Amino acid sequence: MNKRFMLGLFLLGALVLMGCQAPTDIDIPITIQPQSSPTIELVSPTALPPAKTLIVCMAQEPVSLYIYNEAYLYGDTGGEANTILQAIYDGPVDLVRGEIQPVILEELPTLDSGSAHFESVEVAEFEVYLDPVTLLAENLRPGDPYLPSGCSSPDCIQKYQGGLVAMDRMVVDFRLRENVRWSDGQPVTASDSLFSYELDRQAASPTTKYLVDRTHTYEVLDERTARWTGIPGFADFEYQTIFWHPLPRHRYEDLSAEVMQMADEANNAPVGWGPYMLESWIKGDRIEMVRNPEYFRLDEGLPYFDRLIFRFLGSDPQAAIQQLLTTECDVLDESLLPP
Repeated sequence: MNKRFMLGLFLLGALVLMGCQAPTDIDIPITIQPQSSPTIELVSPTALPPAKTLIVCMAQEPVSLYIYNEAYLYGDTGGEANTILQAIYDGPVDLVRGEIQPVILEELPTLDSGSAHFESVEVAEFEVYLDPVTLLAENLRPGDPYLPSGCSSPDCIQKYQGGLVAMDRMVVDFRLRENVRWSDGQPVTASDSLFSYELDRQAASPTTKYLVDRTHTYEVLDERTARWTGIPGFADFEYQTIFWHPLPRHRYEDLSAEVMQMADEANNAPVGWGPYMLESWIKGDRIEMVRNPEYFRLDEGLPYFDRLIFRFLGSDPQAAIQQLLTTECDVLDESLLPP
């Protein structure tokens, strides 16, 4: 914010004393006071307060900030990358004191509210289902074990004899809260979550495919609502988290899953909806972030800091502690803590 100079200007007028006409033999002197010069008082501008900056020091520099990159998923710097991504993305859900909390979702789906439920469907031979013995997604064949509709215990497993059989499958709806936007101003939509699922299921994305294999459909119901439907026989007790982490379709849609593994925008400058957005990445030294002007919690006074800096110090805990004492670091990431 610019500060204005305040200028006080005080003018002293000239006072002229007018005399009266006296008898001719008496002279009355007239005293004229000299005009004083204007006095100008300069007021120094108030200095702008320094930007509130938090410096987080960590061990290694991440290889990638793309959530489906192999280095992020399985590499040595995945922990550091995850810490940084928490500033770029907020949620979609958080784990707080052992409990799942919605962040960009209106609420967590529950069986009690009806936003999660089971439905009975007919399953034919060769359709994908969950084998209750191997717990793997399999194609149903004669002789295979299966859980009939209404059964959730190994005690009622039956052998498939062919034809159509009734099984239960799970359906879960996720609804985004209003006014969640990417840092470029575009809204975060259910289509962005579907786009993330589409990338995840590609072979070029080196993910485990555990949930992909157990998903019958993942679809968009409206701009803010996504629906997950599991394969018959699969009941996930962590169903409240089966919401694919949104990725900006409007920025990456033209890139294949294979290209995304190397794309600079996805790996080095990801766009998020969280409290901060990436300003610069000085390789080998630091990542600098600034407030995201589109952050949906700005009205709550969040985030607390104007700038966020991640510095890479190497794996020397003692050197890191020294920099903490000299205020070159405000916080040490757990990657720098002694084993």
